[in-house]
Amino acid sequence: MHGVEAFPQLRNQAFQHLVEHDGYRSIAIETDCLAALTVDAFVADGKGELGEVVRSGFSHGFEKAEANRELVDWMRRYNARIKASDRLSFYGFDAPMEMTGANSPRPALTALQAYLATNLEPTLLPAAAGTIDTLAGADERWSNPAAILDPSESVGASDEANTLRLLADDLAAVLIAESPRLIASTSRNAWWRAYLHARTAAGLLRYHAAMANASDNRVARLLGLRDVMMADNLNAILTREGQRGPTL
Repeated sequence: MHGVEAFPQLRNQAFQHLVEHDGYRSIAIETDCLAALTVDAFVADGKGELGEVVRSGFSHGFEKAEANRELVDWMRRYNARIKASDRLSFYGFDAPMEMTGANSPRPALTALQAYLATNLEPTLLPAAAGTIDTLAGADERWSNPAAILDPSESVGASDEANTLRLLADDLAAVLIAESPRLIASTSRNAWWRAYLHARTAAGLLRYHAAMANASDNRVARLLGLRDVMMADNLNAILTREGQRGPTL
């Protein structure tokens, strides 16, 4: 149950045992998959300050749990004394959303576009960086809490949102089509993060479109779309980590 400190404490003990005795090399937690990249960078290389990493790297109020701070601290100390290939990895598998609404797709789209623009010819990209910012507008438009109860408050069915959905699909197609040379010129890890941004942007845009739908099955549809995003993230994590060891 969320909010019961004993459970994440037991999780930490179980994870430490699995790492030290059964070859586990990663953990995936039900928290924002994009915010969790900050945590993973810290446990891998010590990038950032522990307190700020925990505050910004967890969603749903989980940053308040002392057990999560202890987990991140232990993972960093463990990684500091082993070779890079055996380092522990931290993942979030939830979508960037809360019960009161969903985040803007803009950060995920701009991160994906920046990766492609840095490593590919401009003619391969469907749009320039500024196009995404113009279409998305202010992030607050997307995270408006009124939209979760009132479909008319959602921007998910706007012309701009529909254009962004097509753009997200085009960017993802370029990422996949050019994956061999992108991986060769950057790294498999960098490509994986870009693919995470691609999946997340597409998932958020689908979710916002469903928020703008006033049908009777609206809530069930929203819950199902969030489940799909989590399942896709878990599948991607297990595929990535399968050669290194199990994931908790």
